[in-house]
Amino acid sequence: MKTKIIKKVFLWAGLVLSVVLGLTPHVLAPVCQMSRPDGTPMMCYYSAIFIAVIAGVAALISLIAILTKKKVWNYTSYIFVFLSGVLSYLVPNRIIPIGDKTVAGWEFGLCRNAQMACREHTMPLITILMVLMIVVSVVGIFVEFLLQER
Repeated sequence: MKTKIIKKVFLWAGLVLSVVLGLTPHVLAPVCQMSRPDGTPMMCYYSAIFIAVIAGVAALISLIAILTKKKVWNYTSYIFVFLSGVLSYLVPNRIIPIGDKTVAGWEFGLCRNAQMACREHTMPLITILMVLMIVVSVVGIFVEFLLQER
């Protein structure tokens, strides 16, 4: 009985962190609200959408894992929570570049100015959430393996 509760704690933690990550770029620490001089949105606008979508997928999979009894959903949840945390950091920082302004007309990234909202407020909070999501995912997978019912 205690093993099920411990496993659910990590699934719930992944769900809560995914929801908080999804809300961060739009509600908790909004990205820049301005446009470029040509009227197109800044790179951080597209990054905010990316983060919200990937966190929403992780939250949905975590919710499915909580509601079902199949172990495969638990592992899938931890993997998606881990990936959403990592990608929400790597893509906006252009470590994994997605999009090209000259070809596609959009790209993910952050503003170049260090005083912009996306760099001052949004990314520090996302970095903290990323670390927490990685810890919860890795520990959750270890707990799943160690507390297996035999």
